[in-house]
Amino acid sequence: MRRAATAPERIDRRATIRAAGRVLALALILAAALLPAQAADGKNTESIHSKILGEDRSIFINVPSRLAPEQRSPVVYVLDAEANFETVVRVLQDLGRDHAVASSMVVVGVGNIWSRSRDYTPTRVRSSPLVDQQTAATTGGGPKFINFLKTELIPHVERNYPVSSNRILIGHSIGGLIGLEMLVNHRDMFTHYITIDPSMWWDDRRLLIDAQPIFRTGNFKNRSLYIAIANVNSKDMNLEQIRNDASDRSELARPVVALVDQVSAIAPMGLTLEYKFYEREDHMSVVRPGVHDGIKFVLKLLPNPATKAGRGAD
Repeated sequence: MRRAATAPERIDRRATIRAAGRVLALALILAAALLPAQAADGKNTESIHSKILGEDRSIFINVPSRLAPEQRSPVVYVLDAEANFETVVRVLQDLGRDHAVASSMVVVGVGNIWSRSRDYTPTRVRSSPLVDQQTAATTGGGPKFINFLKTELIPHVERNYPVSSNRILIGHSIGGLIGLEMLVNHRDMFTHYITIDPSMWWDDRRLLIDAQPIFRTGNFKNRSLYIAIANVNSKDMNLEQIRNDASDRSELARPVVALVDQVSAIAPMGLTLEYKFYEREDHMSVVRPGVHDGIKFVLKLLPNPATKAGRGAD
């Protein structure tokens, strides 16, 4: 029989989770400091003013130099751009050796990791063992951020860059959470969603609960979802053990597994699902392999570059 965790053990584990969140934020900020304003030909930054958010937003852009005149390419939108933009660009370069579509993709990095707890959370929450009071006070800005993407950023990109309507979104952690919020409630925005260890525990699994009837009745035609599951705080457990566990060790991973089980069981109309459990990767180290495998999955669904641009986010 599994021994129940004592109160001090539960407090210690939750303190560890909060500390891990602070480490994630620090890692993202350090990565931002290392990202050059202009890394190479075709890569640059620009600032656009958002009336919706009432602030300027930094945008990182990579347009491959090999694009032919008049060619319109699939476009990848990357959240937490200060940390993840270069990772995505490099993965596309690597995959481009065997996949022509990958080498032609435009990458748009959405910056401002300092306000990620505001932008990437679909609901406002009170402080709890998982969310400290200072962070909780900033949460719930997801709807405005989604409106910024939909009505300001995407139109700006499509007016100024050679992109098709095949839009791919990549989000990690709470960036994956807001990505799933868009798939569930705003699925016209993107064609393909790559979610890397999404924070499905947020707000007592509210999105997981709210998504169930929508997955049952909604039409997800031409949409795809890739889910990367990290082995968080439970390195000695496999996927089935996490699924059946009830201890604090798997409290962050279980909701992601529950999402996979929910989507697999319901099989939403028109949605193509793929997922992978990264048994040897934690919440941070899973990013690069998750990006790599997620993009490989999407490449199988994109039209041949020799044909005209296929259906996108229609």
